[in-house]
Amino acid sequence: VTGIELSDLRLSGTIPNELVILVPHLKTLNVFENGLTGTIPVTLYSSSSLVNLNMGSNKLSGSIDEIEWTTYNIEKLNLANNEFSGPIPGSIGSLTNLVELDLSHNDFRGSMPLEMFNLPDLYSLNLQHNSLHGSLPITLTTSLEYLNLYSNRVGGKLPAALYNVTNLVTLSLESNKISGTLSQLLGNLHNLEELLLGRNQITGTVPNTISKLSNLKILDLSINIFRGSIPGEIGNMGLMEKLIVNQNLFSGSIPSEIGMLTNLLMIKLNSNSLEGSIPSEIGQLTRLEQLILQSNYLTQAIPTEFGMLSNLELFIVLSTFISTQVPAEVCKLREENLSTFAIDCRPGSAVNGVIALCDCCSWCQWNNNA
Repeated sequence: VTGIELSDLRLSGTIPNELVILVPHLKTLNVFENGLTGTIPVTLYSSSSLVNLNMGSNKLSGSIDEIEWTTYNIEKLNLANNEFSGPIPGSIGSLTNLVELDLSHNDFRGSMPLEMFNLPDLYSLNLQHNSLHGSLPITLTTSLEYLNLYSNRVGGKLPAALYNVTNLVTLSLESNKISGTLSQLLGNLHNLEELLLGRNQITGTVPNTISKLSNLKILDLSINIFRGSIPGEIGNMGLMEKLIVNQNLFSGSIPSEIGMLTNLLMIKLNSNSLEGSIPSEIGQLTRLEQLILQSNYLTQAIPTEFGMLSNLELFIVLSTFISTQVPAEVCKLREENLSTFAIDCRPGSAVNGVIALCDCCSWCQWNNNA
């Protein structure tokens, strides 16, 4: 016997320590998604034959750093969605055959072992939803394709080495304490499909080299301290589906080049200092489902071209300076998919004292049933 597959069987109890002794040539142990409790059996830490260990989605607990990991042939290690705590052991950095490491959704604490980020063949590292701190190391394995540190306490600046990890497809660093600026070298990451940096303390401007990320589908820079304009070069990122840059200090106008991103499903530009008119070119984004522009200094009218947004479900332009009649073409969308349309269209609703005329908004005092 070289493999044990027991996933999703509603198993309970503990994993016997004798397992490796009874199955000395064990290569695969998969107990994913059960109700197992207790700790990792001591014998598993040193199994010389183990290649794939999946204990994800159980109720396992305790520390994993009390015994040195010497499972030198292991390639995939999944301990996600458990109740493990304590530090991540540096000995994991000696498991040089690892290609996938998932320790997410636990309560690991302390600093992240630098050795872990330099495993030569590692292409997937998932540490999201823990309590890890420290900063990203100054050296990183260039084999990484997926790096997820979402919801930890990681701080410091993005290291220059990160921009050399050109195989990255997903970079998820949201909800941390990362500071500093984005380098012009960002354009090196041409394979990126998801760049998720929301809820940090990143400052400065967005480098125009972001236009080189032609495979990018999701860009989330929300809730940071970005300044300057939204670069018009984003119009070159034709695969973009979600543009999320709300709650920053962006200024200037909304670039008309956004209208070139015909795959967009979501635009969130709210709570910035954007000014001027809303580009009519957004009306070309016929796949668009959510458009949130509130709390900016936008003026003039909602473009009649927005009447072509037949898939639009949510449109919010509260706390702006829009003051003209909402076009009938836009109101017509309320008969299709537009369930939420909010604009300052009644006295006292606008922070600026400016109101629009709207017969179809879902957020109007005299039109509650619209």
